[in-house]
Amino acid sequence: MAMRTLHVLRKLINYMIETDQIDSDTRIVVEVARELNDTNKRWAIEAWQRQREAENQEFSEAVKRTANYKSESDIDKVRLFYEQSDEQLLPSLVVEQEDKKKKKSSLQKDEAVRWIGHGKKLIEKYRLWVEQGYQCMYTGNMITLTDLFDENKVDFEHTVPRSKSFDNSLANLTVCFQDYNRTIKKNQIPTQLNNYDKDFNYGGTIGVCTAITTRLEKWKEKIERIKQQIDFWKTKSKKASDKQWKDDAIRQRHLWQMELNYWQNKLDRFTITEITSGFKNSQKVDTQLISKYAFHYLKSYFEKVDVQKGSITSEFRKIYKLQVTDEKKDRSKHSHHAKDAAVLTLIPVAAKRDAILESYYEAKENKRDFIIDPYKGFKREFVWNIDDNVIINNITNNRALTPAKRKVRKRGKEVYIENADGTKIQKWATGDAIRGQLHQETFYGAIKPAKRDEKGNLLMDDEGKFVKEENLKFVLRVPFTVDFNAVDKIVDEGLKKQIKKHISITGSFKKAFEEGIYLIDKGGRPHGNKIRHIRIWANVAEPLPIKKQTNLSRKAEYKQHYYAGNGENLAYGLYQNKQAQRGFHLISLFDAAKIKHCCPVKISII
Repeated sequence: MAMRTLHVLRKLINYMIETDQIDSDTRIVVEVARELNDTNKRWAIEAWQRQREAENQEFSEAVKRTANYKSESDIDKVRLFYEQSDEQLLPSLVVEQEDKKKKKSSLQKDEAVRWIGHGKKLIEKYRLWVEQGYQCMYTGNMITLTDLFDENKVDFEHTVPRSKSFDNSLANLTVCFQDYNRTIKKNQIPTQLNNYDKDFNYGGTIGVCTAITTRLEKWKEKIERIKQQIDFWKTKSKKASDKQWKDDAIRQRHLWQMELNYWQNKLDRFTITEITSGFKNSQKVDTQLISKYAFHYLKSYFEKVDVQKGSITSEFRKIYKLQVTDEKKDRSKHSHHAKDAAVLTLIPVAAKRDAILESYYEAKENKRDFIIDPYKGFKREFVWNIDDNVIINNITNNRALTPAKRKVRKRGKEVYIENADGTKIQKWATGDAIRGQLHQETFYGAIKPAKRDEKGNLLMDDEGKFVKEENLKFVLRVPFTVDFNAVDKIVDEGLKKQIKKHISITGSFKKAFEEGIYLIDKGGRPHGNKIRHIRIWANVAEPLPIKKQTNLSRKAEYKQHYYAGNGENLAYGLYQNKQAQRGFHLISLFDAAKIKHCCPVKISII
């Protein structure tokens, strides 16, 4: 992929040089490519995002019932519960509705999550408060719910000052008391503070602040527990004899690694003794594979070549007022790439860029407006009007049925054939091929669940057999992981209730999972082995019967196959007769492969 991209880049540059559009003095700016991830890493990223969304859902409910409380008594009850709790557990603020039909889907994002700017900040503030054990990391004093949402008492604070680090990640954010932040910490890093490793009396309204390092111990313990999980899944992946089990173990390792990275980053920002140039530069420039090769290739001809990180481009869209500060980038049109390219041309060279960023972040820290134009007479309409004035024609060649051509090898060595004149040439093999994914990699099982009455009891016929539903449902056996949505998807209702009971006893899902979730006996005590795997309902529409099971079921035809989701589609046919009645036919790559195998006919795409 990298070499193909460079090939296209080279052709484009050569054309522009030959037509005198650019020369060696032209300034070239390359926006860094995203990290190239494999399938398992992409799964882990998506799972991580789903976890954060589920947590945000819980936090948004809490924010709505605290930040928008109707009476002081409501919030006092929650605060009193917390302040009297020795275990410092977060009180449950989500009220379950009795009417299941009116109950919101867990996948539906709450209205609070969609609040523009202010709502998102409230949720992040609540998240950090929970992560910090409901206390100020700098003073050690507890932050009550009423104080948390009072902007005159509690600040959003950058652990490593943003004007020095250019780091606005959640790992670099802390909630702390405003008077300490603005009179004591200011523009310092935690290790420079007097109460970093010992108690210190600042006097005045702040008084005695306990050592910051004592509050870091819980984070260190959490990191060690996460490392144990990573080691566990590493061992599982090495011992796995089946590809699916190996992939599952690798995915879990990636997921826990992302959790480790987040907490390690938070801890590192509280323990660094100086802001090194490497730390600062990592927030500005990040050379991934393609941009790395492109940079060195372009430097061979052009004198001025810069590499910009995508996050820097995003910041300059806001600096130049091309995007509202708390507004999400619009990716609905391909023209957003052209607009980003225009912004890249407006970002100055490194020294000026850093000076602008530093001034911009200082202004944000001090709650001041920051206005600057890239050049005199700049009009934002030049960029905004790209949507209307530029036609994006994204054409891709369909190579799904292009014949394959491969070098012939025998025992790993290339095979040559001798011509009539005695010269040897490489031997090639050609043949039909399907280019693309025939089906998804995950295999599902098919079942027909028993019907239930209004009370949830299983229905039986006159012969004492369970009455089955007519439509097939598909299930998936997966490792039991830290996935907040997985519990509600469990097929076995009894097991689902047992797990939820264990979680309620422990206090939180994450804590229960780290300790190990077991089945609960009648006395409320865990027994048996730790739950490692669960069978959940699969969210797949009309999967394909891929192949026969090894041990065929005699009871049901639908149980004799492995099922998998459709991979890619090849063609879509829309038909209409003289009576204007319409129909359609869809050919997937899996169907095309069967057609080419059984019936040697020519399939062409127009």
